[in-house]
Amino acid sequence: WCSIPTSSCSRICIMAPKRRLANPPKKKSKKAKRSPLELASAYGCQCETIQQVVDWKSLQQSFDALTEGQLWAMGLTYRKVEQSLSFKVSITTSTEPTKVSMASVLGLALPAAGDGAPTPQPNQQPHFFVTSRIKLKESDGKGRGFFAEEALEAGELLLVERPLLGVLDREWRDEAWGGCDSADTTALGIQLANAYSPSVGEMLAKHHPADQGSVPIDSSDEDAEVDEEDEEESLKLANDLAWAMVDNVPIMEKLRLQAVVKLNSLGFYTNSEQLCHGNNFTPLTGSGLFALASGFNHSCDPSVARFSIGHITAFVTNRPIAAGEELFISYIEAELLSAPVTLRTQSLNRDFTCSCTKCKEERGSAETGTQQEGHRYLNVDARVQAELAVLAPEDRLVSTGRVLQRTVDDDEEEYDEEEGEEEEGAEPGSKPSGPIVLLGKDAQELRVVQALALMQLSRFSEAIGAWRQIAAFAATHCPPFDEALPVCAVQATLCALSMKLGLEAASTAGANESSSSSTAPAPEMGEYETSFGKVPAVMKAKSAPAAAAEEYANLALSGHRVTSGCPGDLFRWRFRQEVESAEVPTAAKEAFWSLIAATSQEAKLAWVDYLSIWNFDKNEVPEAFTGSSRSADCKDDSASPPAPVADSSST
Repeated sequence: WCSIPTSSCSRICIMAPKRRLANPPKKKSKKAKRSPLELASAYGCQCETIQQVVDWKSLQQSFDALTEGQLWAMGLTYRKVEQSLSFKVSITTSTEPTKVSMASVLGLALPAAGDGAPTPQPNQQPHFFVTSRIKLKESDGKGRGFFAEEALEAGELLLVERPLLGVLDREWRDEAWGGCDSADTTALGIQLANAYSPSVGEMLAKHHPADQGSVPIDSSDEDAEVDEEDEEESLKLANDLAWAMVDNVPIMEKLRLQAVVKLNSLGFYTNSEQLCHGNNFTPLTGSGLFALASGFNHSCDPSVARFSIGHITAFVTNRPIAAGEELFISYIEAELLSAPVTLRTQSLNRDFTCSCTKCKEERGSAETGTQQEGHRYLNVDARVQAELAVLAPEDRLVSTGRVLQRTVDDDEEEYDEEEGEEEEGAEPGSKPSGPIVLLGKDAQELRVVQALALMQLSRFSEAIGAWRQIAAFAATHCPPFDEALPVCAVQATLCALSMKLGLEAASTAGANESSSSSTAPAPEMGEYETSFGKVPAVMKAKSAPAAAAEEYANLALSGHRVTSGCPGDLFRWRFRQEVESAEVPTAAKEAFWSLIAATSQEAKLAWVDYLSIWNFDKNEVPEAFTGSSRSADCKDDSASPPAPVADSSST
C-alpha cells in the first residue's frame, strides 16, 4: 500500500503484490455478534450455457450504484457489497434454467421437501449459475474435483458464484492481529464462526478436509514470517473467542471447519488485471468461502481462469477440454506459475504437494536441486513502487531499466530478507551471497512502470514495444489467454491511435505552413526504431497506425471474449475506467470506443490463431525469471530499457 498521495502516485503501484504494513495502525479486537446463516433453501441455476442466463446488466447497474461518488468506499463492508450487488436470472434470456438445490450439486443427501426441488425464500437470490456440462466427482488422490461431462471449448463459462460468506481485506487490516500472515484466513474463519448453523455445517460436510482425523495439528505456515508475539496472541484470542460462541459442535469439528477455511478460501479481486485497479477497486478486494468453486483442484498448468465483479466470481476455461478431463484452477497468481517449482510450492502453502505434469517434470530436472540455493530475490513491493512513483518519468525509465538489464550493484540493491533463504553455515541474519534473481512477476511490474512512463512522455511507439513485451511474457510463461493480454492490447490500441492523431496533427501543421511545398511522407510503422527493438511484426505488415490500432482492438476484444466467456457488452463496461485513466489524449480515448464499436468479435479465436495475430518475435519474449548466474547467451536483450530522452520537448 503506497503512502504517496494518489495525485503523485499516478497508477504505477497497481501491480504491487499484497504485503503487510511494517507498522499498521492497531485497534483492539472487537467481539462480533453471531448471525447464523440458513442454507437449507440455498439454490442455484443450472443449464447447458449460462452466459446468456446471468443478468449481467442488472449486476453492472447495481455495481455502478455501489461505487458511485468519490467516497463510496468509506465504511464499506462485505455485508454491504453482498446486499448491493444484483445476482439473478436475466429476464431476456430464451433459455429457462433449472433451479437446483446447493445440496444436490454438492452431492449431499439432505432431506428435501416435496419432489426435492429447492424452495427459495421470497426475494432470495441464487448462490450460483453452473453449466450442466461439468460435474463434481471423486478425483484420484485429490478428494473431489470438477470434471467435464462433454468436450468444452476455450472461453466456456462454467460457473458464476457468490460466496457462502466472505470478508473484505479492509475489514481486518486495522485489527491488532492484521499484520499476521494468516490474518486473511483467520478473519474469514471468524466470519464462519459468527455465521455457523447446522445447515452451514451440512453444506461444508464434504469440503476438504472431510475427515476430522486429517486436520493438521499445526495450522501455521512453517515458512511464514515470524510475526510479533502480541499480534499472534491477539489473533489466537480473536479466533478462540469467535469459536467459543459456537455451541453444540465438537472441538475436532471446529478445528476441521477452521482448516476448511484455510484450505478452500479464494480471493476475489475486481479488475485486478487492469492498471486502474489500484486507484479504483482495491476496497472491494477480499476472500470468500465458495460452496461449489472449492471443488476445483489446483494445477500449476490450470485449464480454468477466473475473474470477479465485487464478490461474485466467474470461472472460465482457457483451453479446449476433453470429455472426462478434470478441470483445474491455480491457487497462486499467474505470474508466479513461471517461477521455479520450489518457489511455487512455498507460495502454494497447502497441505499437499502439487503433482501436476509441470511440477513433476521440473522436479525431475537435474538443475532443480541447486537452482534456488543461496539466491537473493529482488522484490518489487509496495515500497519500491512508491519510490519509483515520485521519480520523473525519464528517471523511472533509467531505474527500472537498470534492474531489467541486471546492472544493479550489490551496494545499491535493496535486499528483502523475507524473500531469501539463509545459506547453510551462514551467520544468522546474514544475507545470502548467491546470485541476484528477478522473478517474472517482479519483472512484469517493472515493465508496466516502463510502459506507463513512456506513455506519460508521449513516446507511444516505444510504449507499444513495452506492452508487447508484457504480453509476450504472459503468452509464453502464463496459461493460455491470460487476463493480461487484453489489457496490453487495449493500451497498445490507445498508443497506436495517439500516434495516428500525432501524425495527422503534424501533417495538418505542415500543410498550413506551406501549401506549395510537399511534406515528407509519414514513416511506416515498421520503420520505427525503439530501445525495445523494431516496432513489432503485426505493425510492420500495415503501413499506418490506424491499421495497427485495428489489429490491437481485435486482440483486446477477442482476448476478453475468451477470458470472460462473454460477448462485447461486458468488455465495454469492464474496461471503461481503464480507458478513462489511460495516459493518452482524450481524442484517442474517443477514437478507441468508436473503433471498438466497429470491431466484430462474437466468434472465439483458437489460441494458435490468437498468437498468430500478436505475431511475437523471439526477441520480444522475456525470460521466465532472470539471474546473474545464468549464462550470457540466455540474456534477454529485449528487456533493455528505453534510453533517456535528452530533449523531452521533441516528444
